Amino acid sequence: MSLVEFSRAIIYNDNGQVSLPTNAVSISGNRPIGSISDHLHYFVSNIEANAGDNKLSKNAKENNIFENLNYDYIGVVNGNNTEELFKVLNNIKENKLKRATVLHVRTKKSNDFINSKSPISILHSIKKNEIFPFDTTILNGNIHKENKIEEEKNVSSSTKYDVNNKNNKNNDNSEIIKYEDMFSKETFTDIYTNEMLKYLKKDRNIIFLSPAMLGGSGLVKISERYPNNVYDVGIAEQHSVTFAAAMAMNKKLKIQLCIYSTFLQRAYDQIIHDLNLQNIPLKVIIGRSGLVGEDGATHQGIYDLSYLGTLNNAYIISPSNQVDLKRALRFAYLDKDHSVYIRIPRMNILSDKYMKGYLNIHMKNESKNIDVNVDINDDVDKYSEEYMDDDNFIKSFIGKSRIIKMDNENNNTNEHYSSRGDTQTKKKKVCIFNMGSMLFNVINAIKEIEKEQYISHNYSFSIVDMIFLNPLDKNMIDHVIKQNKHQYLITYEDNTIGGFSTHFNNYLIENNYITKHNLYVHNIYLSNEPIEHASFKDQQEVVKMDKCSLVNRIKNYLKNNPT
Repeated sequence: MSLVEFSRAIIYNDNGQVSLPTNAVSISGNRPIGSISDHLHYFVSNIEANAGDNKLSKNAKENNIFENLNYDYIGVVNGNNTEELFKVLNNIKENKLKRATVLHVRTKKSNDFINSKSPISILHSIKKNEIFPFDTTILNGNIHKENKIEEEKNVSSSTKYDVNNKNNKNNDNSEIIKYEDMFSKETFTDIYTNEMLKYLKKDRNIIFLSPAMLGGSGLVKISERYPNNVYDVGIAEQHSVTFAAAMAMNKKLKIQLCIYSTFLQRAYDQIIHDLNLQNIPLKVIIGRSGLVGEDGATHQGIYDLSYLGTLNNAYIISPSNQVDLKRALRFAYLDKDHSVYIRIPRMNILSDKYMKGYLNIHMKNESKNIDVNVDINDDVDKYSEEYMDDDNFIKSFIGKSRIIKMDNENNNTNEHYSSRGDTQTKKKKVCIFNMGSMLFNVINAIKEIEKEQYISHNYSFSIVDMIFLNPLDKNMIDHVIKQNKHQYLITYEDNTIGGFSTHFNNYLIENNYITKHNLYVHNIYLSNEPIEHASFKDQQEVVKMDKCSLVNRIKNYLKNNPT
């Protein structure tokens, strides 16, 4: 452009934030990639443009990199002073440029917006309509150690989820559970980081790669302790997949690519050709899967089940809780033959109290994968995977779902009766199949629905957490339909159209189950409309995936189908 007649202004936005500082090494083994600003600062002048003059202000220093490249140069303009910036832009417009001109604008991210001493990365997840300036400790973030900022719970202190509120009709003496008590302070990302640190103590061949997402992927703490095991390849998602796939061809190494769901989309061609077609056993840790709250519309991870579900040589795992996340990570560590994709949501983990009380998971053993032939009330210690050898663990985990609640009565008939005075009514069996992070909404919704007398006398409910999209637990689906005689099937997922529900429906259609077993199927998934910036909790309500909305959707579904 500098060698032809090109009378246009080129704005160089100098914000000093091309990359975030990390301890990870770059491809060259030196400084992190993306630090071109440091070099430009050395060449360009720091003389401010005189915005008040009608004439264009230029820097005449011989070592100005732009003028040496035959550009006119104007700078440096304070970009945070919009009045000054507009004057300079108007001067450019009025004076008309004779050739390509670089306008050097320097901005300070968070200027007059937040405490400048705070880590700049937290500004990626600010609250909507927040009043400034504000206390940085209320922001979401993945900052640890001396910069530790506790991630905001995705809850409201004023909101309560009452299992059986005394003020409700048909109440009993069950414990009242506050909504905020459902969650722990730790995040899913924290669990991932801590688990990987444990594995690194015994195996230094685990290598982590990320395209400029170390903080949000939980790799900062790992890079601090094991700097040679973490590589930041810069903002180059396509390259990161190919680079990671090439490294994973070395069977001595255990490669994990840590990347956000929304940015993995950019590398879909590489996923198909460089990874899947080559049958390379790369492990991909997909951060920010599902709704992402304050990260905003551009970061929603609601498409990954749709675009990854087409792969033939991949295990796709979507844990809803920290126990199944740990199991998924163990499986990924042990597997040597397949690519494995593990979805990690941007949310806090469930509390121990909630896990024990509503997921039937005893945290002491940290496992309870119930096979279809295992009674849910059997001793959990008998089936604990904590002490299993690796081969048996893989067999117990791969492609297996988890029963949260199952109506096992009258398996050989479809006549489950309940007494109501002198009359008896058939109970219809309903099963909700969950995929993804919002299983708690399903559990809470069913608890709420079962409090209604009409519903409880006419329907019984089962809940299955599918965990795997591929391989799909078809044995569990068969068990629910054939052995347990459920007619009403509902899918619920933190993904948009084309995800779990599509695979579920295809299996039913391929086997003619809908006609053969007289099934009524209802799919609940996220809309394909853009989901705007809000808190995680608010976003659930906006897209009608929260507990209250789910209660209404299930009740309407049952109402509109035969009873």
